[in-house]
Amino acid sequence: MGRIRRLRPSPSMVIASLALLVALGGTIMAAVTLVIPRASVGLLQLKENSVNSSKVINGSLLRKDFRAGQLPQGPRGPRGLGGPAGPAGSAGPAGASGPSGAAGVAAPGYVAEVLTQTDGSTTSTTSESYTNVSNATQSVTVPSGETDKLVVFFSGESACYGGTGVEQCLLKITVDGTELSPAAGNDAFFDNNDLGRASPNHLTDDSFRAKSSGDVYQHGIVRTSGNLSAGSHTVQVQYSVTDNSVAFNLDDWALVVQRIKVS
Repeated sequence: MGRIRRLRPSPSMVIASLALLVALGGTIMAAVTLVIPRASVGLLQLKENSVNSSKVINGSLLRKDFRAGQLPQGPRGPRGLGGPAGPAGSAGPAGASGPSGAAGVAAPGYVAEVLTQTDGSTTSTTSESYTNVSNATQSVTVPSGETDKLVVFFSGESACYGGTGVEQCLLKITVDGTELSPAAGNDAFFDNNDLGRASPNHLTDDSFRAKSSGDVYQHGIVRTSGNLSAGSHTVQVQYSVTDNSVAFNLDDWALVVQRIKVS
């Protein structure tokens, strides 16, 4: 059997082998680096249940590191400070009007109520006895436990005409049938039938000059009552003439009644 020849590597072979070893070593390190980053441990290196409480640094985990419901709910915190007031809202729609309140009570001496009646139609009389002026009436109520008096105003357009001598057209105002003051009765002159023109000749005595229905004038009177007790009262305007040959026309009249508290 022949002798095995001992081979001695040449210097160039040694250098080449070292270079190959270095190259292979770098590739292995790179592959390890790609799988596991420096200073890291991956799933391949961890065994089941190998990370437990003793391996975790106290206080290093956050709430998000736990599943929902794993951590118990903490105690309720203190109430926070109130926030700033918000801006004022816009005004809402106006509400419905409330019911009217009860009438106030007037003090003694003050006008507690004003009542009126008016008429624009013509009414006429030739009666020598007082008759009611159509529609010229007004009811007045004095409240319970109160005493009042009335001040009554009447004005209108009048025509007092006809007749052969001077005659009067009379007008009065009553409350509950009693004439208001001043009570003039048959002297309650409101108008007359004389034009009242003097004779153009100063040597001739003035003579009666009768008016016609077109001679219309505005007249008015004011009357007052005595004290009236509580209850309902009726104010009435009446008119007449001193001779039935005279006509008394009234038109565009107004009746105003003031109720004044006495006590």
